[in-house]
Amino acid sequence: MGKIFMRSKPIALISVCIALTLIGLLATTVSALAQNAEKQNAIVGLVKMTGAISLTQHVMKQHLSLILDLIETKNKDLTQSQKSIITGELVAGYNESKPDTIAKISSLYEKAFTEQEILDIVAFYKTPTGKKILRVSPKLAKESLQLGKKLGEDLGRPLFERVWKRMKKEGVELKL
Repeated sequence: MGKIFMRSKPIALISVCIALTLIGLLATTVSALAQNAEKQNAIVGLVKMTGAISLTQHVMKQHLSLILDLIETKNKDLTQSQKSIITGELVAGYNESKPDTIAKISSLYEKAFTEQEILDIVAFYKTPTGKKILRVSPKLAKESLQLGKKLGEDLGRPLFERVWKRMKKEGVELKL
């Protein structure tokens, strides 16, 4: 089963995507010797407060769903019991990784901020304005991505036409 699983290109691709996502979100491992307990507790609180863990969990759940869909697509003869076992193993593996995920995300904050800065940020997020930022930031991020996409679409054609015309003036026919 292990060899078959690793030979499947879609599963390997998803595994690579998961690894790259975790590397991108988590970046480095925790250096236990360099961390003091109060700072680490404040960092974990900040990470939870800002939703960084929720974002990572959301991404991981999407990947789990993709893996399950791929397995089911390639193995149409699976019984409901077998699907339940697969789902159970995926969820168990995911849940087992949570403490390490929190530690890795926390290490990013450890490198970026001093203990006092972490405490200041946590204190700020406990103010009414900080609470509002935490509440509206996900919506703002989503709307900003949508706006960026729209601006890119609206500006893309005119920019392309401008470059096309200029290069034509220079005697160059661009190919796409």
